[in-house]
Amino acid sequence: MKPVVFLFHGMGQHKEGWQDAVVQSFDDIVSQNKYAVFAQKSVGDVFDFVPLGYDHILREAVGRVEDSADLLKSLEPFSDEAKELGDWIGGTSLKQRKFIWSHAMDVILYRLHTPTRQRIRTAVIEIMAKKIREVLSSSPMTPVSVLAHSLGTAVAHDAIHLLGSQQWGGVPNAFAPNIWKFKTIAMLANVSRLLESDISVTDSIVRPGPIGDVVSYSSVFLNYRHELDPIPWPQMFSTAGFPRGCTDDAVIRHFHAPNVHGWSHYLVNPRVHVPLLRMLLGDLSAITAAEELAAHERFERWGGEFAPIVDKIDQVKTELPEDLRTVADAFGANPSLKDIAVAITLARKTFEKYEKIVDELKEEI
Repeated sequence: MKPVVFLFHGMGQHKEGWQDAVVQSFDDIVSQNKYAVFAQKSVGDVFDFVPLGYDHILREAVGRVEDSADLLKSLEPFSDEAKELGDWIGGTSLKQRKFIWSHAMDVILYRLHTPTRQRIRTAVIEIMAKKIREVLSSSPMTPVSVLAHSLGTAVAHDAIHLLGSQQWGGVPNAFAPNIWKFKTIAMLANVSRLLESDISVTDSIVRPGPIGDVVSYSSVFLNYRHELDPIPWPQMFSTAGFPRGCTDDAVIRHFHAPNVHGWSHYLVNPRVHVPLLRMLLGDLSAITAAEELAAHERFERWGGEFAPIVDKIDQVKTELPEDLRTVADAFGANPSLKDIAVAITLARKTFEKYEKIVDELKEEI
């Protein structure tokens, strides 16, 4: 049985088949780096990727709120914050509102609206439980892991904790951490602290630990954040207190696209994908030390979309980091719902600004 990887997407619209883009990113990476373990194979043929989509729930919830500004302003338990947010949205442009409803509101509703949050958790847990039961009944030694991005890190955190800590159906939990654990939990752009609600991130079982340990739910925990990704900037997640031998927590600093928050932008860095692929496979030697060294040596800090115009982007190299810091500052230390929406909207505007600059510079070549 292939190693199982549950995928959790971030904010924004994700139609059926969204996981194909993630698999393609992995395929591009292993092809470019010529990792022998994946020779003439798609990463999708090596892993059993299980997409945990909840976009349909968010789209339904967003539709109800969009139809009624009064409904947004009255939502509990943040009614004052919601009113402030609703008033701000009313003064934005049509283009801004379109982005707010399609992206920023996903984050707001998961943090704000208990019924929506509970529906998402329930839907995700049902899929996870069914797949894990399948693994335990047919191939119990098969590694089962989680890979989550952005909003998906908060959803994954909450669902994983509930899966392992609650009693289901009035019988002992067959998935309790003293009985079973995930192999790897990997978080990209972790916002679980920012979106913390009724489950304490600090006290949850979503942490690594030894077999039989009742307060940890994975063998390995990976956590990666881009230095200037503004989305996880406020209330950054910390692995302080996690066992060092089974935790990898790294800050990455490359620029391969203006949107430093994207799935593919995180995965392309060998500091992320090498330990990630090794852990998902459950084999530390799957990517050799020589292959890892070669991947790091060929990896440029400014590459990807910037590679063809790298001699023309001196100003971009100065201004893009400065603008991303401005977006991060817009969140503030303890952001309100409005602060979150404003900062996410500003992040998108910043990404689009530099995407346009990149396109214009490429046209000059």
